[in-house]
Amino acid sequence: MATTFTLRAQRRVKTRCLMHYLGTHVSGTGIVHDVSLAGWCVVGDQHVTQGDTLSVRILLPLVPPPIQIESVTVQWVKGREFGLRMVDLHPSAGAIIKAFVQTTAEPIHQDGAAR
Repeated sequence: MATTFTLRAQRRVKTRCLMHYLGTHVSGTGIVHDVSLAGWCVVGDQHVTQGDTLSVRILLPLVPPPIQIESVTVQWVKGREFGLRMVDLHPSAGAIIKAFVQTTAEPIHQDGAAR
């Protein structure tokens, strides 16, 4: 059976950082495993539901203080792992996340492969 995949529009970087999230019926803490300008992959201590809207605060490595994002949407859920899509990203928070992704990502070479 052939395996298919979708290329992501945004570059993601692997990381391990703390995030707090708050929704209408949930308040939890999670570990972010990858970051992009468009979304994140998180393992949380409280269950969320696909479609939930959350407010989050993330502590990126070497980036004080925490970044507050008022609105993210839960795109998918697998147990306690879930994907978030940025909805309301303030330009200053976007600039910080973009700088983090650019400085943390492995360089891509002419052949398109990360090294």
